[in-house]
Amino acid sequence: MSPPTISTTTASARVRACNGCRQMKLRCDAHEDNYGACSRCRNMRRDCVISTSFKRRSRQTKAQLECELERLRAQYGSPPRNHSPSAMLIEQPNPPPNGRSSWESESNMNQYSESLPVNRLPNAISYPEDMLFRLDQPLSEPSVTPLSVSTAPAQDNLMTAEGPHEPDASTAFSPSVGTSTVEHTHSDRKETRTISQRLGDVELSARKINGCFSMFYQFYKPVLPGIFDGDKNPNDVYESSNFLFWTIVYVGARRYAKDPTIVESLTNPLKDFIHKSLFDPDKAISTIKASLLLCLWPLPISTTFRDQNPAIAGAAMQLAVQQGLHYSRHQDFVRVALKKPAANKIFRARLWAHCVTVFQSTNMHDGFPPPMALDPVCADRNLSISDGLPGIILYQYRLHRVLTSALASIMHTTDLDCTRDGDSLNSSILFYDAQAQEISPVEANDLGTFALNNVRLLIRGFHFFAAPGAERTAGILQLYVISCSMIQSASRMDKYHDFGNHCNALQTRAIALAAVCILRVHRSSLRTQIDIDAGEDMFFEAIRISKKHSIQNNDLDGRTSIILTQLWSSTRVFKFKDGSIDGLRLLLRGRLSMSVLFDCLWWWRAEFGGKSNPYVESETDRTHAASSSIEASVSTETIIHQNIAELFEVESIDQGTLPNPLLDPSELPNWNWGEVEDLDLNWY
Repeated sequence: MSPPTISTTTASARVRACNGCRQMKLRCDAHEDNYGACSRCRNMRRDCVISTSFKRRSRQTKAQLECELERLRAQYGSPPRNHSPSAMLIEQPNPPPNGRSSWESESNMNQYSESLPVNRLPNAISYPEDMLFRLDQPLSEPSVTPLSVSTAPAQDNLMTAEGPHEPDASTAFSPSVGTSTVEHTHSDRKETRTISQRLGDVELSARKINGCFSMFYQFYKPVLPGIFDGDKNPNDVYESSNFLFWTIVYVGARRYAKDPTIVESLTNPLKDFIHKSLFDPDKAISTIKASLLLCLWPLPISTTFRDQNPAIAGAAMQLAVQQGLHYSRHQDFVRVALKKPAANKIFRARLWAHCVTVFQSTNMHDGFPPPMALDPVCADRNLSISDGLPGIILYQYRLHRVLTSALASIMHTTDLDCTRDGDSLNSSILFYDAQAQEISPVEANDLGTFALNNVRLLIRGFHFFAAPGAERTAGILQLYVISCSMIQSASRMDKYHDFGNHCNALQTRAIALAAVCILRVHRSSLRTQIDIDAGEDMFFEAIRISKKHSIQNNDLDGRTSIILTQLWSSTRVFKFKDGSIDGLRLLLRGRLSMSVLFDCLWWWRAEFGGKSNPYVESETDRTHAASSSIEASVSTETIIHQNIAELFEVESIDQGTLPNPLLDPSELPNWNWGEVEDLDLNWY
């Protein structure tokens, strides 16, 4: 083996120490006749480099050293009592085999007798920057934070007889919060490596698994704080739950540039996995965590008709109730005696809050009544939620509770299929909108502004159901301002935090609803009272974010961007048979406030999808029936009274003595009202 060569960098006479010795503040004998390298660098088998632009790294404090020692003891086990900390941190090399040159044997013998002070350990175990193990991630991402690497003996990354040591791609991934660390292989330590895994016909190498986990922890885990802190090692996650493991891999692979085919290959196998895992109560907590991820970042679909998220959300919500997450006392839902550590109590409270927010929002953003919306207070008895949630998550949770209360109240007090209850509906909207604004955010930022505007958008969207009037007009104008503000917040977050790539499906659906609200106001008589240019800019920004969030050709986000583009350029949208154009006129009314969006989709299908709009086709009949309701009411009463007379087999009945069956059917206990309903007497 030829001795290592010194760098060709020329050093001045007053700088005659190599970088390593200068970093450790030790005497360097590189200027002596030592085969072109100092004895310390030869012993440690590293390059001996002398540089005039050397910069010494700051020395760690005593507290930092103690924390590092405690971490190493916890990672590799407590050392024997007769071992010093330096013996745990710096490993001695094996004696040189026979046949090596005399200078190698001599330097190795010197290393046995040389002991380093403890205060020099941080410098001895620090990695050169160019030798750090780098996990697979796109280097071009502006929001990528630097990854930290766990400290280990410097000998593992130094020169060997075969050349520079390249870390194994299958080295175990065990990130700390928001970062990743690597365990290096040692001769006297147990090796921990990420194992390649297979799902159906899909097999992923350890390198790709590590890369997906790294992306997940960096971009997606912060959305659900406190839920995935313990799921750090891929091997451990796989052993605890295969479903959770492959879900994390899928979510992390959404923006994994090293292999963009992972999402496509995992879509079908994961669908089968979902159906099996939702019926496994033994791993309910892991299934709930995986379901949260799939509702926020669902599998690619091309239409909401094929969306499985409502079914996943419903099943997972019931699993959460079965596990007692909604109640403070876990003991009531298990059959064995439990210890009650505070950490477990806080974790369960956080998990329940995320379940309520995500699963119910999944339904509401699809236009479905949320689970347990009829009695939201009694369905939530976990009193530890306010103590265990981070500030921004607690703020979002409180906003969500206002939204569920608003939907429950509006559904109970208002007939959304007609416009007769405009006053009471507008009053309810204003009341709950004011409640949402009264909740104080922890800090004023774009994420909090987006969350507030999202809730206000879903509440204010019910203005489209009210009858035309001054209150409805003022409410829709306010809705226009909220829509522009929410898209503007999303645009700023995309600029500084890459929001478009990593936001969740609920947020993109809210952005699409905001864009449609802007479009409707632009195509109405209110366009003279708004800032048209600002709304147009925000509409195009919504198209850009939807397109950016798309991960697959023809998926829901990609199609949304196309639909919004075509609707904006259309001249037939919201144009009725009488020639009027009114974007405030709502025909589809069965999807709560999301009806504003789904009604637009039918307009798009009629013009660009080659389908007829069933709501426009029946609009003429509906209007005619509404205008002639008085005459129809009179004739219908006559028919009913005739049928009553035939029922009781009397020749004549004084209609003045009969109760009005249209107002109170309970006053006719023997009447079969199922037959009356078949007469199609409901005009609204």
